[in-house]
Amino acid sequence: MRILMVSMNSIHFRRWVSQLEDSNHEIYWFDIKDQGYISSLSWVNQITNWKKRILKKKGRYFIKRKLPYLYKKLSNVFDIPVETAFSNALREIQPDVVHSFALFIGCKPILSVMEKNKNIPWLYSSWGSDIYFRDNKLGEASFISQVCKRLDYAITDCDRDKHILIKEGFVGEHLGVFPGGGGYPKHMPSKKERKKNSFIIKGYQDEHGRALPVIKALLRLKDKGDTLSIFVFGVSDEFYKLLEKENLIAIKEVTIRKKMHHKELLETMETHEFYIGNSISDGTPNTMIEAIMSGCIPIQSNPGNATAEIIEDTVNGYLIEYPEDVNHIMQVIKKAIENRISKKGIIHNEDLINNRFNREVVTREVLKAYHTIK
Repeated sequence: MRILMVSMNSIHFRRWVSQLEDSNHEIYWFDIKDQGYISSLSWVNQITNWKKRILKKKGRYFIKRKLPYLYKKLSNVFDIPVETAFSNALREIQPDVVHSFALFIGCKPILSVMEKNKNIPWLYSSWGSDIYFRDNKLGEASFISQVCKRLDYAITDCDRDKHILIKEGFVGEHLGVFPGGGGYPKHMPSKKERKKNSFIIKGYQDEHGRALPVIKALLRLKDKGDTLSIFVFGVSDEFYKLLEKENLIAIKEVTIRKKMHHKELLETMETHEFYIGNSISDGTPNTMIEAIMSGCIPIQSNPGNATAEIIEDTVNGYLIEYPEDVNHIMQVIKKAIENRISKKGIIHNEDLINNRFNREVVTREVLKAYHTIK
């Protein structure tokens, strides 16, 4: 099968595509943001460097910075429109299926082209907050409905998003629920000792992420006499400044880290007892899966009940239902400290990692899904 993938360059996309390396499929990638060649995917036919028509980087940025209005007016002079570039790729490749990743990144820019080529099957993969956060938002719901009615196939990272697609008019075939980046390689946590009551927290405080209420909840418990160790990772410069402003940086037993290599993050998870991820919007959280792989007890927000598809509250982890309510989060953490998880919960998490999220298992099911496309 000749598959034309439409996506930005991201870790999830690279991991997904790598599942198909040893298949008999002929893989093409249309670099929707024109971010450049991916050397690790040298076996993929990559359509990059399609955008810039005239002007080199220096001249382009000068006009964009000094004369933004003029730059916007002349954008079609400077750049080749994405619809034109994608139409050319479609005509040259003649794919058996177009596979778009993320609704607003991989579908929206090419919708008009796909409407004109209804004979070509269109497959969509949802990622995280991709459709859930924007569903029913003013000005965006009609576009979502347009795409859903044109799609022939869909893959989601949670069951919740399948139902949103159907609600918005999708009548095609749902090919399965898989992690956004495919499965995870087998990972055996080290035998390192885990410090009791130690917490590793995803430090995102942005449009969706809500790490600040978690840190405040933990510090309230600490003030009440609980001995806690707190490690926050992935903190942006802006969030770091906010933590400084609120005097939360120089507190003993609180470690703040910005960027971390993936291997170092997994090793750090292996020395902590609990993992906390908190946001107002997400699908199946990839970092939560990695935390479970590393042996942490997961405490995770539950937007739209997506996390409840993985975590049975108080059995194999804990659910945060109100991600901005410090008192609620504090009570959830307190319950987790007092009860941990049951033997049944430990077995359940091991089963998740060995079966539902195992890379070999997921790759096998993903290849089956592609073979069902007519």
